[in-house]
Amino acid sequence: MTSEVRLIKVGPAGRSCRDSQSFDLRGCSEISQIFVSVGGGGIMSIQFQYVENGKYVLSDRYGSDFNASKFHTIELNHPAEYITGINGLYSDNIKVITFTTNIQEYGPFGVTHQISFPQSFAYNLGKSYQFGGFHGSYHHSGLSSIGFYLCPKIVPPPRLGSKIPKIEA
Repeated sequence: MTSEVRLIKVGPAGRSCRDSQSFDLRGCSEISQIFVSVGGGGIMSIQFQYVENGKYVLSDRYGSDFNASKFHTIELNHPAEYITGINGLYSDNIKVITFTTNIQEYGPFGVTHQISFPQSFAYNLGKSYQFGGFHGSYHHSGLSSIGFYLCPKIVPPPRLGSKIPKIEA
């Protein structure tokens, strides 16, 4: 029997087009900051800072800041605060996004006007620590899609004040 943690890939929500590029942060579960650029077309780019081997690591920027008119920094109180949900709206790309943690909600970020045939998405990971990283796609005009990895519970939850266990990719 192996002790390997199996992650469940959920999503992505949104639409990938022919010229989309994908990103995959499987196992990058200890998010400390999220950076969101917003323009007239919705979410222009997204970037993550996460903790790996005790050090802060900054991901690539997924999307473009071309025509971005707003920039948001979400600072999580890592390791006590962690992602428990993501929701938003999309049509041709991600228009609105909100991040939920075990402590609070951040957002909504994006634009709600001029959305033709919007579709919503809502991913709820539960109250315990089960987030296993982000994945999705982007192109020159913004964030196309976003999803996440779910790490099902396999060990008892940590006691209050103890460190969150590291998820291996």
